Amino acid sequence: MYLLTRLIDPDEVNVLFLLQDDGLERIRKYDPAGIAWGDFHYVRRRRPRFIGISYADDADMQKILKLVESGKRDEAFAYAMRGFEVREGDHDMGPTSLLRKPDA
Repeated sequence: MYLLTRLIDPDEVNVLFLLQDDGLERIRKYDPAGIAWGDFHYVRRRRPRFIGISYADDADMQKILKLVESGKRDEAFAYAMRGFEVREGDHDMGPTSLLRKPDA
């Protein structure tokens, strides 16, 4: 699993988790992916504005890493999000909380 960040302002950051086949396979076997926010010096002092989870194959990762290494983090983030679309029903009520009681 890779973590790609995009600084929004001094207090906020967008975060994108990039899963690859091996990570997806582990999740399918009920081995959840996780991250400790404090382990990441760059983001731990910042509030996340957006947290995304996406997929990147090996070719995608090579391109993303090349962009990041050349200082083009925003382009890398945009490339990793290139398939993003809002579909009917997305974000209407936010994520479904398993702790919230259903409306009666």
